[in-house]
Amino acid sequence: KFNPAQLFFVLGVFSVGMTLIILKILPEAFIRLLNWILAHSLYRIKVVGHENIPAEGGGLLVCNHVTYADPPLVLASLERPVRFLAYKEIYNIPIVKPFARAIKTIPVSFKDSPKAILESLRTAREAIENGELVCIFAEGGLTRTGNMLSFKKGFEHIMKGLNAPIIPMCIDKIWGSIFSFENGKFFWKLPKAIPYPVTIVFGKPMSPASKSYEVREAVQEMTAEAFKLRGKERKKLHIAFIDEAKKYPFKFCMADSSGKKLNYLETLASVLLISDKLFRGTGETRGDNEKVGILLPASCGASLVNGASLFAGKVPVNLNFTVSKESLLSCTKQCNMRKIVTSKIFLQKAKLEKFDNMVFLEDVLGSVTPKEKLSYVFRALTLPAFLIKRWFVKGDKKNVNDVATIIFSSGSTGRPKGVMLSHGNIFSNIEALYQILRVKSNDVIMGALPFFHSFGFTGTLCMPVGLGLGVVYHNNPLDAGTVGELVQKYKATLLMGTPTFLSAYLRKCTPEQFKSLRYVVAGAEKLKQALSEAFREKFGIVPFEGYGATELSPIVAMGVPDYGTSEDKVHQVGHKPGSVGHPIPGVAVKTVDPDTGVRKPYDEEGLLLVKGPNVMLGYLGDEEKTKEVIQDGWYKTGDMAKIDEDGFIHITDRLSRFSKIGGEMVPHIKIEEKILEILEVVEPICAVTSVPDEKRGERLAVLYTRELDINALWDKLNATDFPKLWIPKREDFFQVPEIPLLGSGKLDLKKIKTLACEIRQQKQISGEVEA
Repeated sequence: KFNPAQLFFVLGVFSVGMTLIILKILPEAFIRLLNWILAHSLYRIKVVGHENIPAEGGGLLVCNHVTYADPPLVLASLERPVRFLAYKEIYNIPIVKPFARAIKTIPVSFKDSPKAILESLRTAREAIENGELVCIFAEGGLTRTGNMLSFKKGFEHIMKGLNAPIIPMCIDKIWGSIFSFENGKFFWKLPKAIPYPVTIVFGKPMSPASKSYEVREAVQEMTAEAFKLRGKERKKLHIAFIDEAKKYPFKFCMADSSGKKLNYLETLASVLLISDKLFRGTGETRGDNEKVGILLPASCGASLVNGASLFAGKVPVNLNFTVSKESLLSCTKQCNMRKIVTSKIFLQKAKLEKFDNMVFLEDVLGSVTPKEKLSYVFRALTLPAFLIKRWFVKGDKKNVNDVATIIFSSGSTGRPKGVMLSHGNIFSNIEALYQILRVKSNDVIMGALPFFHSFGFTGTLCMPVGLGLGVVYHNNPLDAGTVGELVQKYKATLLMGTPTFLSAYLRKCTPEQFKSLRYVVAGAEKLKQALSEAFREKFGIVPFEGYGATELSPIVAMGVPDYGTSEDKVHQVGHKPGSVGHPIPGVAVKTVDPDTGVRKPYDEEGLLLVKGPNVMLGYLGDEEKTKEVIQDGWYKTGDMAKIDEDGFIHITDRLSRFSKIGGEMVPHIKIEEKILEILEVVEPICAVTSVPDEKRGERLAVLYTRELDINALWDKLNATDFPKLWIPKREDFFQVPEIPLLGSGKLDLKKIKTLACEIRQQKQISGEVEA
């Protein structure tokens, strides 16, 4: 007979003894079992492509590397044992070493001698030859930038001459866990969920002779597929806003230059009120995905109306108020709009005509009493999130593939096309931006972009309220004085704009006004290096170039700051001069021959294709055009680019910004850059286009805005290494009052071409140029 204390002691001794026996006899099996229990307790692991792992025989797993938990997750997702190549400093940590040794981990360090490194690689090679699986994290370290880094070439030496497959794999959704570098630190943060959802994807086996950049491209493409598998973690835009509003009701949400300022509670209450006033009791079916036009500048009011439309189950369509009446009517007709929400004051200031079916915000809100306002604030404050979603949100609440908005293309090259973007499209962009911009809870965005611009809709309308950030709006992005004042007043930390807008801020804003900024992102047009340098010199912050398209929700790639310096222990490159950065997380890219579609190797120019959860649903009412630009999930951007060995994208030109002269493709952007370089200016004072030519089909023309010595400029152009075909004729430089721009800040290519043709025709008639 034993008393309880004696029984406890005997059981303890027995347990310790059995553990030691198991560790001595079956150490690897025991640790794999323990790892499986822990990993599946802390994480909800979804495994895809398990059939791509060979049932027997050797192979090399090549994986992206985001957290310290990556090896245990890989081990827990496989039935077969895996040997890891691990950084020696991690391997030698006392608490790690016994377990790492038990599963036959292979330590390696770049600090070792070449002989020691080769010995580690030889050990991995022998393991594969002996029929074992080996896993390597080819980035050589955990990502600090949020993007997938370039792959080291060590595994090429391991696989040289072997008859075993390389199996690309990726771990998705792991950024944001306590073991990732989110918020600039590993560990020391609370878990967002237990179990934390993670997806592990194994790709199709590749040849053992595959190059590091080829394997990296395969892993990148897998991350694009994995992003679509996030399931319940993906939310509709307005559902995410409700969750943020209920978590932080009294946090600053939005303000604008009119003086309006709202916290999240007031914003939620306002959206509920406007949704009811606009759509209740009007005889319309709520939740029917009807398209609602919104003709308002960037402001709190426009943001609230967009939210109110989504709450009512409608699709908000922000109309471009800078285009012609014909274009506006075309957009409303394509969407079968029965309602356009606008403001009398705005119509008057913008000198716009009234259309049929216009609803004026002043009239809708004019009859609201203080008592009504208070009642909606009370509901927003007291009702739990699930009841607000049930009672106030109409239509489907979960399907992220539903249309969230329709953004009409700028029409810079023809008739505007309606680009249908889903909630999933836009939120994938938001999630990626959250990761690479290292968004903080106290960030404030300066929202000067119009909402009819996809960058404005995603970056300044949806991202702030979807992530619980603050935002301040101004209705004129070129009003640099007011933008500077708002940035200073609200201590904005993120500024998004176009190079044209940044050029205006460079001239008129002060360093003190932009002191609070930590990220400046430029998109829509190529960011000239001279402008970037001038911005850095004045404000002490480098603007990073983003690249994208309306059809891609819109961001594809973005430069980010380097992590550390070349002297630091860990240094990771986030941007390169002349490049638009790495593809954002979840997006894959490749370049192909524009005529044959054959994939181009790295550093060779080709047509840029993009794949990922950000690729649009399609063009409104135009399936044929949709099929033309989206094939096998890849979107044809119409841009020519090079992808270097490290995965950075270098845009060389747009197909639409080439002239075919004498059978050769002549790039407009490169000529513009060279002219600005010769003139030593950073402002976009010229634009290159083409006009018809009877002999060669096309000829170059240059519009410029300043008093210039064209003869001197032309002589300097001829002194460069440019081909003679790339140099416009002296008589084809035309001075104009201003370069035509779209409301989004992009060059209006259609108007530029038309204007150049008109000027040249007039000069032909007057005999100033040859016919």
